[in-house]
Amino acid sequence: YLRRLRTTAELLDRNGMFDPRRESFIVSCGGSTFFDLVVDELSRYWTLTRPVTTVLRSGCYLLHDHDFYASSAPTFPWGGRLQPALEVWAQVISRPEPGLAILNSGRRDIGFDLGLPIPLRIIDPSSTVHSITAGTITELNDQHAYLTIPAAQQLSVGDLVALGLSHPCTT
Repeated sequence: YLRRLRTTAELLDRNGMFDPRRESFIVSCGGSTFFDLVVDELSRYWTLTRPVTTVLRSGCYLLHDHDFYASSAPTFPWGGRLQPALEVWAQVISRPEPGLAILNSGRRDIGFDLGLPIPLRIIDPSSTVHSITAGTITELNDQHAYLTIPAAQQLSVGDLVALGLSHPCTT
């Protein structure tokens, strides 16, 4: 696909299909999962009649995520991986029954098209103690998340829950 994109731009140039009033060309491509391949292909030397500006339109190389892209993102030659750079924080607003907490974050706040949010950790705002959560978000509605937790998990109304996300582009 990337080679065809390059070939198409070169054919358009050879056939005079670009606006002659422009001083340069812009070639743009997405690539949230394969941004490394996009950069590799589109940053090579171009044989066009004017300078080329390449634009990578991938949001996930900036923000990354905790699930979908994390499982398919490339590793780098030095062994590194991208780290998630966005979390959504929600407050526990209700504990209606054992094993269930209602959070004040929902579909309007966090993307869910490629998976529900992932509880990462809890902060008790009165003591600022951080702890890991073993819970699972089972459902979202417009403004609330339903967090199921093991009976032994300590979680109170007012606690803050950091939520990891899958597919940050929609958050």
